[in-house]
Amino acid sequence: MKMLHRLLVAALWAAFFMSSASAQNAGTVTNHAFALGKGPGTTGYTSLLCGSAQLAVGQAAADPICRTITGDATLSAAGAVTLGTVNANVGSFGSATQCPAFTVNAKGLITAASATTCTPAIGSVTGLGTGVATFLATPSSANLRAALTDEVGTGAAYFVGGALGTPASGTATNLTGLPLTTGVTGTLPVGNGGTGQTSFTANCVLIGASPLGCVAGLGGNSGLPLVSNGTSAPNYQQIALAAISGFGTGVSTWLGTPSSANLRAALTDETGTGAAYFQGGDIGTPSAGVGTNLTALNATQLTSGTLPAARTNGHMNGTATNDNGAAGEVGEYVTAQQTTPQALTTNTPLTIVTVPLTAGDWDVSCTVVYQYAATTVLQNLVVSTSATTNTLGGLGTQNSYNFGSGSTIVPNGGFTASSPPVRFSLASSGSAFCVAQSAFTTSTATATAFGRARRAR
Repeated sequence: MKMLHRLLVAALWAAFFMSSASAQNAGTVTNHAFALGKGPGTTGYTSLLCGSAQLAVGQAAADPICRTITGDATLSAAGAVTLGTVNANVGSFGSATQCPAFTVNAKGLITAASATTCTPAIGSVTGLGTGVATFLATPSSANLRAALTDEVGTGAAYFVGGALGTPASGTATNLTGLPLTTGVTGTLPVGNGGTGQTSFTANCVLIGASPLGCVAGLGGNSGLPLVSNGTSAPNYQQIALAAISGFGTGVSTWLGTPSSANLRAALTDETGTGAAYFQGGDIGTPSAGVGTNLTALNATQLTSGTLPAARTNGHMNGTATNDNGAAGEVGEYVTAQQTTPQALTTNTPLTIVTVPLTAGDWDVSCTVVYQYAATTVLQNLVVSTSATTNTLGGLGTQNSYNFGSGSTIVPNGGFTASSPPVRFSLASSGSAFCVAQSAFTTSTATATAFGRARRAR
């Protein structure tokens, strides 16, 4: 009977659902859409097709509608919810010295976060001793004293270099630099490095005693040394040279009678036997010596002896071999040569060679070799030693040769001409120039040259 009852109940339920489905199945539902029923007694369905990641949102008196989630969250087609960014400043905030600060909107979301230096008010700090907060807010000596529990004194706090004031007491064992004129009272005993005296006679010389005393007999003893015999009080008296020990042989004699002879006797490395010499005195006749550093020697006073060979008769002898004077000496010899032919322009002076000279007095001369083409018509030529390049020197510095109205030189013909010696007196280094000039027509001319200079003095 129980089994029959169960079968009857199941059949009734199946009949109910089958009748409902058949009542609503008259409509067509779009693929992937929601089927929306129209209520009891209404045949068919309505389709609701939502887009990707949309939700069907129920309405109070209408069919549900599809909506995309917006605002502080988004929904993906996979069903993942992503919260919207309300604060891009992410990370850790706050440290031992930094306090975090947050901004929260009406939804409870943190929209800003930062860290600032913690600056709590002193009054908000707990655990401070009595009076410490007052001192920290107003750091005066009085407030520091009020905060301390073991201070002494009532004045201002002391720092090195400040005024110490008048301590009620203290131990000066380690004090240094104490001014005796203003920092000490009383009489310092001998045992502590003092004299044990409060005053002394003017110009007194102290002697060892307890307390210390003065040497008697100071008056009337001006200029006398104080002498002690080691067993009694010292006194003022003269000291004989003979009583002084440690002098070298003859020194006490010279101190008593300071003559040149006594000085020579005391010295152990002297030379000569005459009087001691002082600048400006008569040097006498030295037995030997080197006059390298002597100056202003008067040659007229040289009445004896013979000058060396290079200085006989008051003149400098010439060299005895085939050499030149060294640089800077009389007889120094300098040359310069140009062997490459230099092209000439008619009637235009041209420096053929330059002779370098250092400061001094020189005799300079030049020799020029002129070369002309076979058809060149020569009119004249000039050779000069000049102080200016590409310029003929003045009168006495040149030699010139004239050939009338013109002369045709034989093939490969040439001409050699020399200038007279010319003095160059230079205060600093300079040059002498060997200058050539020729007047010619028709063809070409060239020149080579040799310059020489001899230091005259």
